[in-house]
Amino acid sequence: MRKDVRQFVRECRICQRMKSDSLSPAGLLQPLNILNQVFEDIALDFITSLPKSNGKEAILGVIKLHGIPKSMVSDRDRIFVSELWKEMLRLQGT
Repeated sequence: MRKDVRQFVRECRICQRMKSDSLSPAGLLQPLNILNQVFEDIALDFITSLPKSNGKEAILGVIKLHGIPKSMVSDRDRIFVSELWKEMLRLQGT
């Protein structure tokens, strides 16, 4: 079985492109600006397959508790570039 797995990985184009020694190293961490108020800027990322808390998702809780942030940074997950998010950001003037 080990031999079969190694052969599969050697012949798999996706495996060869995504193996760690073929990827660029991660960039250096960059300092964050000091903000004037809490939740002025937020970063977004979706973590899925977690149990819901009171049926709410994290971003909805942040917006409900602290108002709409001035800016949002995301990892460009497909949900963040959907028409819903584009329209929401357009309405905010972002």
